Amino acid sequence: MIFFLIVQGYFRLLLLAGALEINISLQLNNSVIAFPPCPCLPTSQVTLKFLNCDGFFSLLVPLSSIAGYKSPCPETLPPMEKLRLPGVEKKIHRVEMDIDLYEADIESLHAMRWLTDAVIDVATRRMREKFASQKVFVYDTTFAQTLLVRGKLNRRPLDMSGCNYFGVEKILSQARVKLEEGTILIVPISNMVHWYLAVLVVSNVSNTLSVLCSMGDHYKDEEASLKVYFEKELHKADRVNEVQVQPQEVPRQKNSYDCGVYLLSFVRNILQNQSMSDVQNSFIMTRNEVANMCFT
Repeated sequence: MIFFLIVQGYFRLLLLAGALEINISLQLNNSVIAFPPCPCLPTSQVTLKFLNCDGFFSLLVPLSSIAGYKSPCPETLPPMEKLRLPGVEKKIHRVEMDIDLYEADIESLHAMRWLTDAVIDVATRRMREKFASQKVFVYDTTFAQTLLVRGKLNRRPLDMSGCNYFGVEKILSQARVKLEEGTILIVPISNMVHWYLAVLVVSNVSNTLSVLCSMGDHYKDEEASLKVYFEKELHKADRVNEVQVQPQEVPRQKNSYDCGVYLLSFVRNILQNQSMSDVQNSFIMTRNEVANMCFT
């Protein structure tokens, strides 16, 4: 305990001296403090993490700094070796398609992190390029935020019962999306504590709306608002505009942080098959695959 107080006080002095970024390498006699613990880590190989102690700083000490260490987890990426004040973000990579990835976005690709909206947007755009289709359209994450978010933005989870149709009414026409038999519209949604996916399948017989959640939860507010939005868009396209909500089983995540990875896996399955027919058998991507997709 005394050691931790000394370390914490030392880094506070560094911060007061104006050191916003410092490369850190630390070894505690090969002993361990891991938070949160990774289930695949052997106890002899550890990392020390200070996560916003007193809201002051974050310190990540990479396992790679331990001599002879080899990660047992194939999808673990090396953590950022930075000491920084919360809220201070440096632009470290710019991808194509007009989306900037910041340090927080890069860090979200590491194990045990929630993927950010920028990562979701870049990955879905890459997949749309790879599996080019006139039938499948994937909205950016800003669509659900604009249409659904209601009330205070600092709530967790966000209130997703809004229906701001006028804020999104031009998106399909600007993207020149034709609502015809077999068209599939995909909506990534985040309420700031979970990622899930809404999918509309247009049909001459019955249009169906499904919410795909890797935790098995139900989202009646989102379903009601999306139903209103899609029925208005179908009416503008002179199509049968009634939308039926249809439950859909999908693979379940086994932890509390991989929802974004599962969402991207569902999107990839739908784009590959050009349908919802096999989404329940989606092959789940690794974080390395997501990272490679973003930085190709």
